[in-house]
Amino acid sequence: MPTFDPPELEQTLTVAARAFRALLQEQSDSLFDNTVCPSDWCDPDGDWDPGDEPSVITPKTKLAICLPYCLRADRTCEEFLDLVAELSTSSLDRNLLCWTSKRLLLRIAPVERQAEEFFEDVLGLDSYDDGIYDVEHFPIEIPVDSQSVRCALRRGLTPFGVLIAAGEDYDKIMPPLLSYDVFVEVFFRQALDSELARNLAYAYLFEVSTSLNMDLVPAPRPVGFGDLEERDHVPTVEELRLRPLMIGKGVTEILRLYYGAINSLDAEIQVLQFYRVFEHVAGTVVHKNLVEDARMKLLSTSALDPDADFVLELKGLFELHKGFSREREAIKLTFKTCCEPTELLKVAPDFLKAVLTITPAAKIKEREEALDKFGACLVSTRNSLAHSKVNYEPTGEECPLDQLAQFVECMKVAAQQVIRWYHSQPEKLRIL
Repeated sequence: MPTFDPPELEQTLTVAARAFRALLQEQSDSLFDNTVCPSDWCDPDGDWDPGDEPSVITPKTKLAICLPYCLRADRTCEEFLDLVAELSTSSLDRNLLCWTSKRLLLRIAPVERQAEEFFEDVLGLDSYDDGIYDVEHFPIEIPVDSQSVRCALRRGLTPFGVLIAAGEDYDKIMPPLLSYDVFVEVFFRQALDSELARNLAYAYLFEVSTSLNMDLVPAPRPVGFGDLEERDHVPTVEELRLRPLMIGKGVTEILRLYYGAINSLDAEIQVLQFYRVFEHVAGTVVHKNLVEDARMKLLSTSALDPDADFVLELKGLFELHKGFSREREAIKLTFKTCCEPTELLKVAPDFLKAVLTITPAAKIKEREEALDKFGACLVSTRNSLAHSKVNYEPTGEECPLDQLAQFVECMKVAAQQVIRWYHSQPEKLRIL
């Protein structure tokens, strides 16, 4: 048997190993066994090889952690003790979120068509390698209140996988730990409000997705893969730049709507889901425009001594804005306020390219007219899909069905612009 340095490490490890096995509903009288043992005692599959037993075990000695049907994951004794302590405060939420006292793990995946390029090109994951490796991708530190919160993509052994092993939601085909399990990790050193932690996770996922130009979505177990298309270029770790994360009032809700849209494989459903993003922001756009116009009127000299004409002018202003309460006008105003046409043109379907093509020297009115037509097209397309053909009369502004997939890509870029505009507004102006 090995010796321990310091001697008390043996007792500490014994208590932790028993707690770990108890969580997995296992029993063992030994400190080390097939579930937890020094890495030198076993091969990658977790099989014993006593001839290589170490003589001294220290806090830095590597332990092999072997969950059911899984290749081993290595942890130092220190890291194993930290993991067991964290597991005592951990819980799973719908096989999507894992909460502990110091981090939130949000399970994510690329949409089917981008799975191979994400796992192989971005994460460098060999499709023939089932190993469980602890890897962190794209970490950033964010000041939140009085602490620094770390966000990153995380792979490897986490409390999420251990809790799966502690339940019955696995088998030989879908083991507790998968080489392609990827999480958004929000790591905090002090207690953090759960809604804020969730907001940070969704905001970080949005920034990574848009920076990589990939559709990454929250994805509870299990995750499928499909046929894929090649892309010209995938940013490397060194090339990836992230904007500050979008957090605060109303942002989590709008990001959930966005993910709901890109997570669908049906173009018609995606149109309807992206439309909900624009609806969510439209209330804030209309409200902000009314407040600004009314404020300018009330700051005029006439407001100090209002006469009948001033009152009628003020009434007319409110009646003018009342028109924006209609869905069609509100959506068109949202596009004119939040979107940039030249970026939309890059992904626009053929039928919209003429509408969105403007010169670099185009006047504000020309840009607004282009976005106004785009908004009208979106409203008409959405209505044509949401209503039965018997009850819908075409306006001629609808997207042709054979260009709907490309139209969705254009809507996705527009949704990103709208979300960023919404976040840029003071919280007191955001309408939920």
